[in-house]
Amino acid sequence: MAQQQPSSDAIEAINQLFELSASAAASAADPQTHKQNFQSVLNELLLNREKKASLLATTTLQQQMLEQQREAQLKLEAQQREAQLKLEAQQQHAERRQDALLEKMLEQQAKHEEAQRMLVDKLLVREEIYKGVMEEMKREGGGIERLKKAAPPARVDGERGLSSELSEPPPQGSRPICKRKQVVQWQNLGDEIVNGKGITAAQWIVIVEKIFAENEALTAPVVERCPLITIVLANAMEVRTGFRVQYVPKGTPLKYWTKKDARRVGRSMSTFVRQHTRTEMAVEVWKMNYPQLCLLFVEVDGFEGFMNIVAEYVLKHNKAGLLFRVSSGAVLSILDGFTDIYVIVTYFRAGLRGQGYGLIAMCATSMFTQIINVLGFYAKKSWGIRLKEILNCLTLLRPAVDAYRISTNREDDENTVDPLAEVSTFQLVPATHALLTYTRHADDDKQML
Repeated sequence: MAQQQPSSDAIEAINQLFELSASAAASAADPQTHKQNFQSVLNELLLNREKKASLLATTTLQQQMLEQQREAQLKLEAQQREAQLKLEAQQQHAERRQDALLEKMLEQQAKHEEAQRMLVDKLLVREEIYKGVMEEMKREGGGIERLKKAAPPARVDGERGLSSELSEPPPQGSRPICKRKQVVQWQNLGDEIVNGKGITAAQWIVIVEKIFAENEALTAPVVERCPLITIVLANAMEVRTGFRVQYVPKGTPLKYWTKKDARRVGRSMSTFVRQHTRTEMAVEVWKMNYPQLCLLFVEVDGFEGFMNIVAEYVLKHNKAGLLFRVSSGAVLSILDGFTDIYVIVTYFRAGLRGQGYGLIAMCATSMFTQIINVLGFYAKKSWGIRLKEILNCLTLLRPAVDAYRISTNREDDENTVDPLAEVSTFQLVPATHALLTYTRHADDDKQML
């Protein structure tokens, strides 16, 4: 096993110890004194060694602290450099975005200035045209003189020409007569259109265009203001349920409506008719929803009556709204009947026999009244049909049967009233019964409280 070589510090300490020991031995002949000197030299040597070790440890600690400070400084500088780079990147991004916004604003401003310049040019051109027309009219003696020159001469058979009509005032009351005549013509035109056999919008377009062509003198003002009026009317007369009203820009004039806009306006008529029971109200709401149509209603005499006839046709042949109301009443009536049965059973289970018998009496009265109505309405029918109708009342199926008859547009000449009046009469009795039942239940609840 190889021996460990002593360090240079240890060799130096041993040499110093030998030197001090030799000098102490030479100076002191006494062994006791020599021992003391040796001991003091050894203590001094150990003390010097401890001081040196302490100084070395302090130096090492200071070096470590300096290295840590240097590392912290480098880390801080790296973080500051990274933050500076991020800040510069954000600033560059903000500058690019600002430049893009500025460029967009300049582009929009240029477009706006171009539009303003075009508008000014158009206004100047129109002003020049207007001035030219006015000057021409002044040179020719005004618009009336131009019409006189363009009009044919007076007729030989005694009828007045256009010049005499312009020079002489119209007779008193002539315009109201013409207006009433035009209103009647539009009503006759509406009756002729609704008597067509169209079903789909394509079939109605053919019918409407044919009738409008045959009555060109009457329909010309409407076609001039709305070239696609035939598409509007064809889609309005097509029988549909109608659940929505589609949007048409209110700033678009009638002359610039597309076929899509005309279809949307026409199809909305079914929705308004379904939502309202009066055709006048449906037409008024239709006109308010599309204000461009007001031009036709105001400037064309008789067009409003014509549209009322169209709306009446849609109301007569579109049973969706009426079926919805009748079906809702039927469902409520049937539920009311089953509710009465449940309440009667609950009363008897709770021992409230008086209330139960009272409710049975009210139900029996309602049934008896309905049976009397059946015997009156079906007086001309056979007893088999009467018993069938009475059975419908007893099984609480009467509202559902009436709703089915309304939906199928059933007509029977032997009945004393029409199906709609029959439904109204039969539903009036359950409604009265329901009101009395509600009042009775409220009184019972008060007594129980």
